[in-house]
Amino acid sequence: MILRILRPLVWVFVLFGNFAWANSSVQIVQSFPLETDLAIPGIESTHQAWLSLIKGARTSIDIEQFYISSRTRERMSLVLDELLGAAARGVRVRVMVDSNFYSKFSNDPQMLSKFDQVEVRILDYSKIGGGVQHSKFFVVDRAHAYMGSANFDWLALSHIHEVGIVLRNSSEAENLQKVFEHDWNHAQVKLNEISPRRKSFFEVLSERSETLITLLASPSQDLPLGLQSTLYQLLSMIQKAESSIQVQMYQYSTRFWKGGPSRWLVLHDAIQAAARRGVRVQLLLDRASFKMDSDEITKLTATPGIEVKKIEFPQWSGGPLDYARLAHSKYMIVDQKVSWIGSENWSENYFLSSRNVGAVIHAPKAITDLDRVFNRLWSSPYAFPYK
Repeated sequence: MILRILRPLVWVFVLFGNFAWANSSVQIVQSFPLETDLAIPGIESTHQAWLSLIKGARTSIDIEQFYISSRTRERMSLVLDELLGAAARGVRVRVMVDSNFYSKFSNDPQMLSKFDQVEVRILDYSKIGGGVQHSKFFVVDRAHAYMGSANFDWLALSHIHEVGIVLRNSSEAENLQKVFEHDWNHAQVKLNEISPRRKSFFEVLSERSETLITLLASPSQDLPLGLQSTLYQLLSMIQKAESSIQVQMYQYSTRFWKGGPSRWLVLHDAIQAAARRGVRVQLLLDRASFKMDSDEITKLTATPGIEVKKIEFPQWSGGPLDYARLAHSKYMIVDQKVSWIGSENWSENYFLSSRNVGAVIHAPKAITDLDRVFNRLWSSPYAFPYK
């Protein structure tokens, strides 16, 4: 009798549960410096995507960011206002920032912490991996998420080129939640009193599969259960490339973060090997890379099959801005079939000692949109052949 009553309920749960995940989506979003012509029809701006996710939140918003920096009447202030609006309607908001950069940008996290529904912690990742908490993501209702290169910074939304992905109804949002819970439990309480630790979602979460996107994280020695290493997957993608590799990167360097006589050539050697076997390699690098490691980049350009372009944006008409007018995006497209988007710069410390997250994407529409972003910038007047 009991089984007869429960059986229809079980089927409702199965059908509607599978329906929700079956309608998952992956969306490419971008931001770019004001007064540049880099808009692409059909690709949403980063700040509009953030606002949409936050407005749709019903129960929770969990944010893990390098730092938070806002300015009145800028796009980031609208995002923070919307975040406080979510908290006011009962959404639980948790925010985590890096301890090193918190000292430089403390006002906005402190402002958020004054609200009862917002909990703020800082994470000293130097005690865990030896580096910093450099990832940039947030999860809404444990089902939707953003991750990519954009910091919670007003400059990132108006004066920097950034690329990210929005996940909706995705099991990988649950995996991203694992990273947040894992790091949240390591974070120090600095700004407000938090209730005693309860069993984390990471510890009780059941695994789900999702073929469109696979979550990755760094460093490899501190991965929540079930997550894969970013560096390992990037090398695998490069080694399997058959025709083309397109990379946009803010920093590309073979130097070790803490110095030393040797070079970190893991990715450097991999893309050169791909070019030697006939793969066309295109690298779009911000001018910052050439200040850090111009010698090795020059050697890359001497390798047949590798093209390198240097990105330089003009100054804003409103005057010079520090740490702005940059190409801060970090992604790779291989054979127009698979792509990676993350928060790792291509430098040793981001993979080996700092917290970062990203994803391998197989969704055809997302890959097409990412290719449009790359080619729009590659052929723009802001990208110059480097020789």
